[in-house]
Amino acid sequence: MLYLYIIIISIIIGLLRNGKLSSLSQISLKKIELIVLACLIQAGLIFLGSREIKFVLDYSSSMIIFSYIVLLLAVWHNKELKGMNFIALGIIFNFVVIIAMAGICRYY
Repeated sequence: MLYLYIIIISIIIGLLRNGKLSSLSQISLKKIELIVLACLIQAGLIFLGSREIKFVLDYSSSMIIFSYIVLLLAVWHNKELKGMNFIALGIIFNFVVIIAMAGICRYY
């Protein structure tokens, strides 16, 4: 549900800044398969983790780290696009929090 709110707010901000939704089709992302792979890994972790599949539960931390590395590679290949540095910064901040929480949770 949070993702839906983020998408709606992003569209509203874009429209308030005189942007057009049709402009999204003009963006040419490189290595989009890396973005799709990272999303599939994380969606798979949510879907399979909720079903308590042992492999997923055992390796979820490693798989999350791998998905973030893949996502950062995709950002690196698209670094010339406007705003990509902000996206990279957001991904890195989120990644650091996930790593920190994984370390904290190990001790409890």
